Amino acid sequence: MLDIFNKFKVTRTSLIIEQICANGKFDLQKIIPDHSLLTWEITLKFSQSNKNAAQPKNNRKTKTKYDIKNIPEDWLSSESALNDINIIIQNLEISNVTQDKINNMYDAFVNVIKTEMSTKLSSKVIVLSDGVNNKRRRCKKPWWSEELTELWNDVCASEKIWIKCKIQNQKKFFRQVFVNKRKLFDKAVQKAKRQYWYSMQEELSNSCGNPKEFWRKIGKIGVGSECQNYIPMEVKLDNGQISSDKDEVLNKWKCDFSNMFNRNDDSDVNICENDVDVLYDDMLDCEISVEEVFNVLKCSKNGKSPGYDEIPVELYKNQTMLNALTRVFNICFDSGKVPAMWSKGIITPIPKNSTSDPRDPLSYRGITLAPVSYKLYCGVLNSRLTYKLDDIDFLCDEQNGFRKGRSTVDHLSTLSTIIETRKLRKQSTYVAFIDFKKAYDWINRNLLFCKLKTLELFVLIVIHGQLNDQTDK
Repeated sequence: MLDIFNKFKVTRTSLIIEQICANGKFDLQKIIPDHSLLTWEITLKFSQSNKNAAQPKNNRKTKTKYDIKNIPEDWLSSESALNDINIIIQNLEISNVTQDKINNMYDAFVNVIKTEMSTKLSSKVIVLSDGVNNKRRRCKKPWWSEELTELWNDVCASEKIWIKCKIQNQKKFFRQVFVNKRKLFDKAVQKAKRQYWYSMQEELSNSCGNPKEFWRKIGKIGVGSECQNYIPMEVKLDNGQISSDKDEVLNKWKCDFSNMFNRNDDSDVNICENDVDVLYDDMLDCEISVEEVFNVLKCSKNGKSPGYDEIPVELYKNQTMLNALTRVFNICFDSGKVPAMWSKGIITPIPKNSTSDPRDPLSYRGITLAPVSYKLYCGVLNSRLTYKLDDIDFLCDEQNGFRKGRSTVDHLSTLSTIIETRKLRKQSTYVAFIDFKKAYDWINRNLLFCKLKTLELFVLIVIHGQLNDQTDK
């Protein structure tokens, strides 16, 4: 910080008096102070992000948010939309599937859905924050009401009248009016707060029978709702300096996440299609049915953020979309190719804990938002593969993670029982806990496929192919 200050100078008071030619006019021994004047120059470097903050409103980025809670009954029921979807998919079903064709097919499919969204769904335009000024994203006080707004406007108006008044008698009167209105506003605020907290207590009491809803309401109050919900536009560079330059910040985030996702594996294991002896399996390699897609779609939760194609899961829960998705999935499954849009994800950084440095990109957990259709397709393949692995008893019994009907909490319960039993027998117990840094990001996927290679199944080639060209934003 000291390098921004220069030309520091100390000017004594006697020198200032000489400069203004005040010698002899005053008794300097009585009035001259013992202070000195300090002057310096400051050099400030404004980053590009600060320049962007001053852009006019018409240049700000916006996003259209659709009301997916009120989907009309005629959603995707018009003949034009049905014909467009059918033609788009049918043209690919009767032709030789290439990567460019499947990309164009899915892009056209998404455009039809977005056109239907803009026609059938109500929407509003949201101004996106530029990452510097977070004021637009602040939530208003939950207990605030229109009545309080009117009272506050009256207080502000009466204060202005009181300040601008120049007549002494009227000024006292206007001040009293301002004080009375301010007291009235304060009482209304306290009353609104009490009513709000009382209603919150009633809602919590009524939600005791629903633990999920109870803890959701708990999360909206208290310190949990006061957590920092934005990422600072500054980073700590490799040399230890703090930079707030927009280009340096974005480049730091890009390099750190790119190095994390594109690590060079030391293993020489390489899986390719020619190395795998493909065996046909009646359950794994048969045509994807509507029931399979429906079962995966039924388990999908509403209210989740969409992926790169900006289509939420609620819009897929429709018979027309169900049939269309099944046809698209079968094209991808038979050809072993997926749309390029499925290979793109939006990374949403989430702080790991409150003690980590918010200026370090690797102190965030990168949650990737993938397109909903891609997640549904992966869900179908995962259901088939899980059923097959359980059928041949491929997974060891000790694995509880990522298995239906099991939980890693079971291991904690077992471990606690073992420790308590050995304590009663006065026996020592040594437990090793291993926490792998970036375990999911740095895992060698080639080794995983090498493990599954012994199954010699066609579906493994499909899964391996769609993981080759994954990109994130």
